[in-house]
Amino acid sequence: LRASIETQVDTLAHTSQALIQEEGFGFLDGQAKTLEAIGNKLGITRQRVHFMLNRALDRLRSLESGAA
Repeated sequence: LRASIETQVDTLAHTSQALIQEEGFGFLDGQAKTLEAIGNKLGITRQRVHFMLNRALDRLRSLESGAA
């Protein structure tokens, strides 16, 4: 499952990959971050982080439904 997720995430833009892998879900370090913490690190609002994460997840869902 993890390999499948990583393959799909690799198709996203670099920023979206970073948000999902490193920050939002903690795939790399096992530590999920809050939207506020991510926003502070990137210099954007937590609302913008939320929007970006949702957009990236929508793209992943569309890739998955296209593969089915």
